[in-house]
Amino acid sequence: MTTNPLLARWESDCLLGNLHRAYRELDGKPLTERFELLRVWSDVTELHAGPIACHA
Repeated sequence: MTTNPLLARWESDCLLGNLHRAYRELDGKPLTERFELLRVWSDVTELHAGPIACHA
């Protein structure tokens, strides 16, 4: 079985997005309301201890 090294990083990014969504739901905000993307992005950047590189 081969382990994908990017999988753990992808899961951590999804976890942060899901946490933001869960807190919004607990605050009573509708699911149709957009996220504050800069706030989520800054949390992802902090989790990774710096800017996220793009190798596309």
